[in-house]
Amino acid sequence: MGTNTKVRISSGKFSGINAVADETGIIAAAAMDQRGSLKKAIAKARGGDATSKDLSDFKIQVTEVLTRYASAILLDPEYGLEALKHRAPNAGVFLAYEKTGYDTNTEGRLPDLLDEWSVRRLVAAGANVIKVLMYYNSQDTAHINTTKYAFIERIGAECRAYDVPFFLEVLVRRRASSLRVSNHPGSKSTCRSSLNQGMVSMY
Repeated sequence: MGTNTKVRISSGKFSGINAVADETGIIAAAAMDQRGSLKKAIAKARGGDATSKDLSDFKIQVTEVLTRYASAILLDPEYGLEALKHRAPNAGVFLAYEKTGYDTNTEGRLPDLLDEWSVRRLVAAGANVIKVLMYYNSQDTAHINTTKYAFIERIGAECRAYDVPFFLEVLVRRRASSLRVSNHPGSKSTCRSSLNQGMVSMY
């Protein structure tokens, strides 16, 4: 026989989670916080360079269309703030706090935060929830993973101070030497835990 466990949550976090959920309590968010990959895709389709305005305009169009059917939209503060003005009235807001991509010269794909942003500034810009993406490999060295744990703890403490939910998006990866390479054209070595597949909520 199962037991019911009550979870205590602050009013700010409760309000933030409700803001990005639909009337049944389900979070059905659309993700449009891509930056580096989106810039490359637009440039490829156009056959030329993509500007910051191109990225902003694209996010506006996607937000206008998809938030009619989504409970929330995930955007970035670099190119997505204008798009917030074009979302459906009932759509909540996730804002990304991390920089796009990672430093290829540093082992472990260590995460980094946007230089000009903080949790306080993201909330002031309209965020109901703070989102951070992090690559994770359990086979990385203790130093790399401890660095990532401390990184997440600092963000969690910052979100707790401002009473805003913190969602961690984990991209699980494995070292190339431990992977069996598949001949299937669609095979990938990275498993993405995205908004529509499930995210880890912390703090």
